[in-house]
Amino acid sequence: MTDALTKEYTLGGQEDIFVVCKADKADDYLAQYLRNGHDVGLGAGKEMPSEILRNILADINPQQEASEMSKERRLTPREESSQEATRRKQEREEMSEKADVLLDEMRDYMTLKTMFGDMDGEYQAKIDDVKAELAELTKSKTEEGN
Repeated sequence: MTDALTKEYTLGGQEDIFVVCKADKADDYLAQYLRNGHDVGLGAGKEMPSEILRNILADINPQQEASEMSKERRLTPREESSQEATRRKQEREEMSEKADVLLDEMRDYMTLKTMFGDMDGEYQAKIDDVKAELAELTKSKTEEGN
């Protein structure tokens, strides 16, 4: 079933569903609901949540700007999950880019060490610093996954 007010798709058993009005009277029912600002069919005097009221107003008054409505409406669980997955993917890409830069840097120092030697240990110290940064980068990501 689809909730007429929130537009959310919901699964429910027969015992969870009841008819408030027939389909041919639905527009009148919702208009009455809107005019009274409370739940006319499920117990008069019950206040209607402002988010539901905005959804109904948006359906009745389509001239209201879409951008304004998108700011006010809550995300569905699917949208929240999608945003979270996008955020995690972006974090993984950033970590991968950092690791690539560090590995390139380490390879450069190893090449310099091989070509020119490392009498004073300067290149090895740089290599060790890069290894420590890589370890810290992978350690923090591993801890987040647990």
